[in-house]
Amino acid sequence: MEREAMDQMCGLIPDTSSEEILALYKEYEEQKTPEAKYVKDLDRFDMILQAHEYEQEEKQPGRLQEFFDSTEGMFQHSQVKQWVEALYRMRNQALKDSSS
Repeated sequence: MEREAMDQMCGLIPDTSSEEILALYKEYEEQKTPEAKYVKDLDRFDMILQAHEYEQEEKQPGRLQEFFDSTEGMFQHSQVKQWVEALYRMRNQALKDSSS
């Protein structure tokens, strides 16, 4: 599905640019380079950060646990791991505060 969307978008731009974009997309999907792994970590972190923000906005800590479960143990880059740990500390405090 994502590949189809990429093909469709790349069909709207010149071949040289579309070839480069498709190559970068393939690199991202295959996770063979450090850059691709870093971007994947950023993508996963963005997902759980958004989940946390939604929980905060809706005042329902823990409601979106499945997003956190789906990324557990998946982060590879040391900087992103630090951000994840900080986010978990904030989230755990929110969970603790909501149960008091």
